[in-house]
Formats: sequence, structure tokens, C-alpha cells
Amino acid sequence: RFELEPADPQSASARPLHLLFIHGVASSTWGSFGDLWSADRRAELDALQRAYGDHALAYEYATLTRSPIESALLLAAELEALPEGTRLHLVTHSSGGLIGELICRAGAVQPVTAGGAGPRPTLAAAPFSPEEHRLFERGGPALAAQAKLLRRLDERLSALGRKAIRVERLVRVACPALGTTLASGRLDRWLAVFGNLAGTALPDSPLADMSKDIGDFMAAVVKQRTDPAALPGLAALMPDSTLIQLINWPTARVDGDLAVIAGDIDPDAWWTRLLVWVTDRFYDGDHDLVVNTPSMYGGAKRSGRSVASFHKGPSVNHFRYFQNPESARRLAQALTAPAADEPEGFEPLRKPTVDIARAIVPR
Repeated sequence: RFELEPADPQSASARPLHLLFIHGVASSTWGSFGDLWSADRRAELDALQRAYGDHALAYEYATLTRSPIESALLLAAELEALPEGTRLHLVTHSSGGLIGELICRAGAVQPVTAGGAGPRPTLAAAPFSPEEHRLFERGGPALAAQAKLLRRLDERLSALGRKAIRVERLVRVACPALGTTLASGRLDRWLAVFGNLAGTALPDSPLADMSKDIGDFMAAVVKQRTDPAALPGLAALMPDSTLIQLINWPTARVDGDLAVIAGDIDPDAWWTRLLVWVTDRFYDGDHDLVVNTPSMYGGAKRSGRSVASFHKGPSVNHFRYFQNPESARRLAQALTAPAADEPEGFEPLRKPTVDIARAIVPR
């Protein structure tokens, strides 16, 4: 059964491998991953339990009022209590993948050079380069607080590196690694259109339960969307945010493997086709109702294996990756496959070559 209990990091010394869940924005561990505990997903959950035993961790955090940098800083402080030499496998959903990317910087290695870095990459002098720090320091008063947090995160991640606590694998599910148009400057209009259609067009979706109270709350949220000091967790998801630039820093390279699970909704009924036609105009391309599909393929370069598994169909959307049999199976395979084997159903990750729409594209 699903339970959350306070973690005792030191009790794990006999088993160096841990699984860490990081949920997405406006959600929780149960909200993001609860479908894995359903009867239909018993096989996948059993596979994870065989691999990790009871050494599973979950990070619960405030997703709107804290930036991903601050959330990563708080998580890194917790992880520092783990025994020396602990190995971590991370599975993230949605914006939790941004925190996962930041934690992976504890294993930052020397930038890629002509001819490659060889089979055994050398750790970088620091998780973040001076140029990355200047990216925030030159951002004026709006980014001053984030610049300080990034310096503290640099110190915390360096401490993880000294204890040889490393992320061996990161599995990112529907991560807005290049930002999402949903956090764009037209979010207020989008919520009005999408909220009205979702209840009738997607009756089995969590969106159908969107009440007037939630709608009023979101309307109040979007009024503050461009103020990083007010809602840094939402502002960070904008395609042109400074955090997105940091996550995709061109010379950054981290140790370990990356597996991406991406999706694109492909409706079958006429009314869902109408809804998705509207959303396609908003995202200017493929999406899973919340994140632009190309955005899911962003992130830092890896010294290890980088693979992706793409899913498309009427049941594919941002809230069903852990419920749908195929994507749930791929998740379990990505986490438990032997290091020498490429997980089934994945192919080499290719970086996107399109821009993520900043706002509604006029037609």
C-alpha cells in the first residue's frame, strides 16, 4: 500500500541503491505517481520493489511559492544525510524533472571537448560554471534571491560529490525541460478556454473535476505569473526563463544515464479532436495537454546513455503516464534494466530543433 513516513537516511547503509520520487507542480507524490499503486500496475510496482526493496524516498515540496532552485537546495540538504557512496535512481514527473536535473549537477563533469572526454569522465571543479552564476547575478533585483540560492545549491551539491552520493539514473516523465507554453503570457486566456472544454470533452480526466473554486484560484495565480518573487515555481516554467537557460546550458555535462518518457495526445472522438485542435493552436505543435512534447527532450548532456520513449494515442495525456500500461512498463524497464542493456522500447535521445511557443501563435 502507499504510505509516506519520515525517512531515516542512515538506516539504508546496508543497501546503497535508492529510488527517489519527485512530483510535479501543483501536485504531490500521490497525485503524480499514485497510479503505480493501482491493481492494474501491480507488475510494474513489483518490479520496482524487487529492485529497491523498501529503500524508496519521496520528496514533498511547495511547487508554486518556491523556485526549483530552492526546492533542489532543500532536497540536497536532505540527501546529504545519506551514507557515503549512496547511489540514486530518480523518477520525476512534470516540473519535478527540473529539480532532478539540478540534483544531477552533483555529478557535473568536465565540458565536452573535441574528440570526447573518454570512458571515465572527470568531475568538474564545481556543479555550476561561473558563467551560469553570472546568468542570474546579471538578472537584476528580480533574480537576486535566485542568484544567492544558486550559490548555496552549488555548495550543497559539492558536498554530495565529496560523499560520492551520485545519481546513476534519471527517468524524466513529461518534463518541461525547455519550458511550457502553459506558463506563458497568455495563461489566463488559455485557462478560460481549456477549463470550459475539459469538463465535457475529457470526462475521465482529472481535469473534469476542476471546480469553480479551483478556477478562481488559478485566475488569481496567473495575475502574478510574471513576478518571480511572488510565484517563482510558476515563473520558472516559462520557455524564456533564466532557469530553463540553466537547465539547458550548452557546455553543461553530467554523469549518469537519462531516460525520457514523452507523449502526445491523439484524440479519437470528434469532441476530443475539437479540444485538441484548440490546444494545438495554443501550443503550436504536439503536446500532452500541459507540456509541449518537444520540450520533454531538453536538458543537460550526459556522459552516460540518453534514451527516449515516445507515446501517442487517445489515452495519452499529462495525467496518465503512470496509469497507461505501455508508459508504465517503459518506466519500470528504464529503472531496472541492467547497466549494459538499453531498456526495451527506447531509442537514442535526439535534442529538439524547434522553439517552444511563448504565447498563442496567430493564424
